[in-house]
Amino acid sequence: MKNNYQIKDISENEINAVHLMCNDELGDDYISENFLKDSISNNNQIVRVAITDEKEVIGFSIATIYSEKELNDYLSDKRCDELILPDLTNKKIGITKIVVIKDQYKKKGIGIDLLNDSLLLIEEKKVAIMLGFAWKSKEGVNAKRILERNGFHELIEVKKFWNNESLKENYSCPDCGNPPCVCSAIVFLKKMIDDGDFDFAQSPSS
Repeated sequence: MKNNYQIKDISENEINAVHLMCNDELGDDYISENFLKDSISNNNQIVRVAITDEKEVIGFSIATIYSEKELNDYLSDKRCDELILPDLTNKKIGITKIVVIKDQYKKKGIGIDLLNDSLLLIEEKKVAIMLGFAWKSKEGVNAKRILERNGFHELIEVKKFWNNESLKENYSCPDCGNPPCVCSAIVFLKKMIDDGDFDFAQSPSS
C-alpha cells in the first residue's frame, strides 16, 4: 500500500473530500471548509493529505503552531487546569489536532506516516514541544497508538475537553450527538528540541 499513495499539502482539490471525511469520523462541522481553505495560505496551519495514485484522499492530518499566548488562549476553555507544562516563554508550541484515515485503509501505517510527515515539517520551524489531544471515544482512545509510535508520551486525561468549544461552534460529536460534547481527551507530549535551558522538570510523567 505504501507505494500507492503520497503525502502532500492540502489543495483546493482535496478540501471537499477532507471535509466529508472529517464529518464522518469526528462529527458534523468539527472542521469547516473555510478553515481548510484558509490553511492553504497559513504557514502555521499544517494540513497534509494522503492521496492515492488514483487521486483518492485516504487520510489527512492537521497540526497548528502556536506562541505561548496563543496556546493559552486555545486552552482557556478546554478545562486544562491540571495540565502542567514547562516554561514556554519565547517558544513555539505545536499541537497535532487530527489524524483521520478512511476505514478501509486503517491499520496499514498511513496514520503513522501522516503524523511523522507533519512532525518533520514542524521540526524545521524550531518548535519546542508538540502536544496531542486524543479523543477518548466509546471505542477507546483515538490516535493513541499513532502518537506513541511517533514518540509522544501520555500526560493526563481531561474530562469534557470539547464541552465549551462544541457549544460555541455548534458541532456534533459521533458519541454525544448534538452539543455539548462530554467526551474526554488524553493529552500527549513530545519534546522537539534539545535545549539545555528548556526545563521539563514540571511536566507530568506518563
